Amino acid sequence: MPCPACGAEIKSAARVCRFCGTSVAGGTSPAPAPEAQAQAVMPPPPPPPPPPATAVAVASGPPPADFVMRRGYGIGAGLNPTFHVESGSVTFSVGLLTPEGQRKRWLWLSPMLAMVVVMIALGALLLAQGDEPPDAMIAVFLGAFVLFLVGAVVGAIGAAANVKRNSCTHTTTFPVSAVANANVAFDWDTGCAMIILFSLIGVIIMLSLGKRVVKMTAPLQPEKGMKPYRFIARSSADARALVEVIALWRSMAPPNI
Repeated sequence: MPCPACGAEIKSAARVCRFCGTSVAGGTSPAPAPEAQAQAVMPPPPPPPPPPATAVAVASGPPPADFVMRRGYGIGAGLNPTFHVESGSVTFSVGLLTPEGQRKRWLWLSPMLAMVVVMIALGALLLAQGDEPPDAMIAVFLGAFVLFLVGAVVGAIGAAANVKRNSCTHTTTFPVSAVANANVAFDWDTGCAMIILFSLIGVIIMLSLGKRVVKMTAPLQPEKGMKPYRFIARSSADARALVEVIALWRSMAPPNI
């Protein structure tokens, strides 16, 4: 380019004319490097994502629990009743005899009941004979007693086979708030019956079952509505645990459930 003072040709990047020493303003600066241009155009990197929030465990009630009872009363045969309590719901399962099974059960029990009546009658006759009853009557009584034992064994085997062939499983689920009450108490019904039949043995049976009997009013059979039921637990600890879990879920359930 020409010098503005003397007109001599000088380099375009020169800032002072080498011929006349005049300062040349507005000299051309060198072009920036490609890497610098790329850095000037590129946007800043996005900020790193925030760390995931730590999940806070919220207590939602006791863990699922299963309870196996020895026997149930008030619900048909009551075979192997079980309770599964989870998330405020109770799933109840029990084995019931079919109508055919109920008829056959009485067929197996009738001979045993008849032999009990016969033995009571023979015992009364022996007592009426005084201190020296006839040998023949004693032989008849002993024979009846042997027949009773044989009939009891055969009847027990037949009843067990009948249950195995003619039983079905009944299962229902309902909210724990539907349980009207559940408590561990003495089984006065069974206990009084045993007291009448066996006197002191009945008292012992009632006391032994007192801590294992769970009384519950609940819709275990929806078609029959609310009814009271009794269950014999495997231990007093199981009986208390079932009642306590139901009470805890009932206290946590909303009023409208």
